[in-house]
Amino acid sequence: MSEGRSIERPVYSFATHARTGEVEVLRPGKFIIVEGLFVLLWPEVRDLFRTRIYVDLPDGPCLERRILRDVRERGRTPESVRRQFEETVRPMADLHVRPTRAFADIILSGDNPIEDSVATVLARVTM
Repeated sequence: MSEGRSIERPVYSFATHARTGEVEVLRPGKFIIVEGLFVLLWPEVRDLFRTRIYVDLPDGPCLERRILRDVRERGRTPESVRRQFEETVRPMADLHVRPTRAFADIILSGDNPIEDSVATVLARVTM
């Protein structure tokens, strides 16, 4: 997309924990938003971005939101979500995701109203 061409993005199913075999065509635009837990981890990826943003949120609200989402959308129990969070999500976030905050140009609070975060980002990218 950075070269002005469309790409086919594989579609992932959280229900089956695998790609579905379908693809979504993404067309280039003025801005490309790339999101994900590890987008700032690898230098060869993060160096492609003109503006790097990290959204920070303490574990408490992260777990609460995860429980609500996973119970409602993925058919999980609150107990299984809590167990996974404590056994894998939090330790891996501490090891791999949170350190990437150091590579961000903008750090946003995941607790702030979305309008405030959007305004912060737009002020930076429209300079």
